[in-house]
This record gives sequence, structure tokens and C-alpha cells, in this order.
Amino acid sequence: MVAIITWFDDRNGNNDIYAQRINSSGATLWTTAAEGGVSVCTQGSGQTNPTITSDGSNGAIITWFDGRAGNNDIYAQRIDMDGSSLWTANGLPVCTLTSGQLLPDISSDGSGGAIITWSDARNSTFYDIYAQRINSSGTAQWATDGIAISTVGGKAVDPVITGDASGGIIAWRDTRNVNSDIYASKASPDGVLPVELTSFSATVNSGVIMLKWMTATEIKNYGFEIERTLIHSTEWQKIGFVQGNGNSNSPKEYSFADNSATSGKYAYRLKQIDNDGTYKYSNEIKVDLGIPTEFSLQQNYPNPFNPTTTIQYNIPITSFVKISVYDILGKEIKQLVNELRNPGHHEIIFDAKELASGIYYYTIRTGEFTQSKKLILLK
Repeated sequence: MVAIITWFDDRNGNNDIYAQRINSSGATLWTTAAEGGVSVCTQGSGQTNPTITSDGSNGAIITWFDGRAGNNDIYAQRIDMDGSSLWTANGLPVCTLTSGQLLPDISSDGSGGAIITWSDARNSTFYDIYAQRINSSGTAQWATDGIAISTVGGKAVDPVITGDASGGIIAWRDTRNVNSDIYASKASPDGVLPVELTSFSATVNSGVIMLKWMTATEIKNYGFEIERTLIHSTEWQKIGFVQGNGNSNSPKEYSFADNSATSGKYAYRLKQIDNDGTYKYSNEIKVDLGIPTEFSLQQNYPNPFNPTTTIQYNIPITSFVKISVYDILGKEIKQLVNELRNPGHHEIIFDAKELASGIYYYTIRTGEFTQSKKLILLK
């Protein structure tokens, strides 16, 4: 077992980058320089903060902060098991924008190359998080000067990364909310970022539930389906859609007003859909509208349906409730509820697998309240 160690070194009067390989007994294996170790970069303009990862071939890839151009840049070098540099002498540039880059970290990409991340001030006086993937030959695989991982306008610093053939997961310290919080994001192998949802909340005003959410970044975001269910139910209902912004590296805000919920406890979630049809769900948020103030019967969903559908109804006081299904001639063909029910929001699942396709009606009767709705069965 061996290890490769890297550091910045002032033996030449500058901050240069050196490395050394040691075996399991602690013996040094590279002695090219008189003081030990091999030079990785001796550009003479100040190189610091090196970090290292394996190249999968008994060598290593090293990245560091570099001041050779008078800027704060990011450079990298690959060395083989003998300590020989395999890329451009004194390292190849990873990001050399004049805005300034700091605090790089590196991880293997599982294919002989590496994924490098750093803090970057290209967009403002605050730092964002960027990343680049370099293959084993030293060629950048993502956009020139890296892709944006987080650009929410806070101060994002101290990024760390773990990566493999499936991409990289990057975490960092973030002050977007004034406090020092920890955030993380994932980049796929081709450098495509997922839609980064940073918040999702709900407020209630005069019986209307207002949903709000925010994204930090968006790649190929077609939009969001809004789904709702009663607490403890497994039946999610699509109640709306909000168009996404496609590709974006800046924060985007969205909202949706649900004025169809009546009473009871609901859960909401977002179904974020990419342009290619792939999707993922957000975390759920819960809203309590309390006890209903009047009797009501909701439209079944889905409608048309096959063979099951959900019917919801509200009762404000303890009541004897009867709900039945009728054919178009008015003949009762199935009784769904016929019992005393407590106040609240209720739902039932109607299974019509024994019925033929067609139009049917369902009716609720409780005390002096009666209401009917139409449902359509398509097989």
C-alpha cells in the first residue's frame, strides 16, 4: 500500500506545489528534488491550497489555487506512479476568469479523470460554486471555465466533493439565509445539473391555499405539476401545472393558488418534469383547513376513470350520510355509504370493475342536503 501526498512549498522562495509518494513503511519513493518530493508546479507566482485524488492507475490528479496571471485561478496536474507530470508543464488551467476563484477540492470521476469544484466570484462580489470535469488526458468535459452548481447570490464557500462515474455530489457552506448553512447539489456525468428546489411552502388566506416555491438552478426544466391528497390517503390528484424556465442559473420564484380545497388536512407535492419527460417529486408539505362549515360533494377524480375513482365530501356536523351510484335511467346500482359520520372531510374509493362503460351519477343525501355529480367510466 502506498500514498501520494501534496503540499505547497517555499523552498524556491515562492509557494510552489510539490508531491511525494510513500510506501506502507513510511519510506519516501520520490527523491528527484534534494529536499525530497517532485515538483508539480514551480511557476513562481504563488500556488496554494492543493488537494489530491487518485487517477485509478497508481498516480494522482492534483488541483490548486494559482496566482500566476495576477488572478485567483484554478489549475490541475496529473502525475504517474513515478512522479512524472502527464499534462502541460506546471499544470493545465481549469478556470482562469479574472473574477477570482478560491478553495478548490477534487474527487476522482471513476474513469481516470477528476471532478474539481471551487468558490467563484464571476457573478458578483459574493462567491458561487462552480465545477469542472477533466478526463485522463487533461481535456475539460464540461463548459469552458466550469458549470454553475449554485448561484443564489449568497456567499458559498468551502466546497467539498465526492464523485464517481455517475457524477459528483458537492457540499458547501452557504450564507444565503444570513446564517451559515450547509447545502449540497449533484451534477451528472455530462455536467447537467438537476433542478435545485430551495424552498416549498404553503399559506392559507380566506380558504385559498397559496403554494410558493423557489429554484436556485434549472436545467431542461419543462415545469411543475402540482399534486394534492388528503392526509393518510394514497390517492394523489393533479390539480394544476406551472411552466418552468428551461435553463437558468439564477433564482426563480413560482406560485400556485388552490381554491378547490374545502376543508380537512391536505398534503401537497411538486412533480418536476424535464424536457425529456423524466421527473422527480419534491418533499411533501401539509395544510390543515379545519372542520368544514357546510355540506358539499366534490367532483370525483380521476374522471373519466377505469376502474376506480375517488369521491370526496364534507359534513359540518355529525350526520347520517347516504351516497349511492345511479345509471342514466335513475336506477340505484351501488350504495357506497349508509351510516353515521362525524364532522370533517371524507373520501371513498368507488370500484366500478363490474360495471360497463358509460355515464353514471352519484348522489349524497344527509338530512335536508342533497347533491349529485356525473362520473364517466371508460374501459
